[in-house]
Amino acid sequence: MPSDDSPPPPPAFKKGILVTGGGLHREEAKILLTENKVSITDGPILEGKELIPGFTVIKVDNKEQAIEWVKTLRRLYGDGETKLVQIFGAS
Repeated sequence: MPSDDSPPPPPAFKKGILVTGGGLHREEAKILLTENKVSITDGPILEGKELIPGFTVIKVDNKEQAIEWVKTLRRLYGDGETKLVQIFGAS
């Protein structure tokens, strides 16, 4: 939980850097294809230690900018770990 002296929300909202964000539900399914056979396992799949409570998508020009925004967002969110992953696809 952020402390009372947390930095103000980043100006990403005004600059169009923050694309989207949200929470993830633990009740999912795992679909696996092996040798042309599909198996489906109903959730919850994630264990407590693997739980990803949410995600934030930002749009920046390079990894260095992404790291700076993640540092800012992490300070806003409070203590914890954030993983930085590039998304590929249509721009």
